[in-house]
Amino acid sequence: MYCLLNNDVQISSPWVASMKELFLEHQSIGFAQPKIVSLHDESVFDYAGAAGGYLDILGFPYCRGRYLNYCEKDQGQYDNQQDVTWVSGAAFWVRKTTFNQLGGFDEDFFMHFEEIDLCLRGKAEGWSAMCNGTVKIAHLGGGTLATSHPKKLYYNIRNSLLGYTKNIRLVPLLFIILLRLGFDFILGIFFFITLRFGHVWAIVKAHNSFFWIFRKACKHRKKTISPFRMQSVFLKFLTARISA
Repeated sequence: MYCLLNNDVQISSPWVASMKELFLEHQSIGFAQPKIVSLHDESVFDYAGAAGGYLDILGFPYCRGRYLNYCEKDQGQYDNQQDVTWVSGAAFWVRKTTFNQLGGFDEDFFMHFEEIDLCLRGKAEGWSAMCNGTVKIAHLGGGTLATSHPKKLYYNIRNSLLGYTKNIRLVPLLFIILLRLGFDFILGIFFFITLRFGHVWAIVKAHNSFFWIFRKACKHRKKTISPFRMQSVFLKFLTARISA
């Protein structure tokens, strides 16, 4: 197994043996992560990964314990071993066989979404992903880019569209691209009205970069899947905030 660990992660208890045991017990697992809490406040889940990730019906990533920018309190509700769609790059465990079979990370990605792309490619090949909530680490987060930085918005949009083009079946892919065009147009208007012109430009650049490499991404389409869950992260966000 390989473990790719961010340099802003703090380990407070032994965890390697537990993670290795997970792979030994489940031979279909290609990817795994521990439960990740915030180093700022270890009673709260971390934004980057929490307790394992999913993709909602509109293609937006979210986590067990984190919806948009809302992070739940860790009250032991995810202290289990659970299949997920993707695992966090902050503490990314991958089976050596899986990593080599997939050819590692795609170099067309930078800073964001490369772990989701790898997990999607792995799922198309029959590998599963799991969060091992029996072990916990703490992540500082935001060390490379602040969540609100325009460059982060740029890479999130560009790289998610690139990843979906490579890995998602045609009908849901077309739906996601059209939806994101509309959503990002409305988001751009909001940023313009609030005088955040750097964010507006980030959206424009992201879509321009994506369509520039669209044909190249299509050539990488091999086995495709439809990993979306029949729920909206926006509704989960509202529900979580109301019940908090």
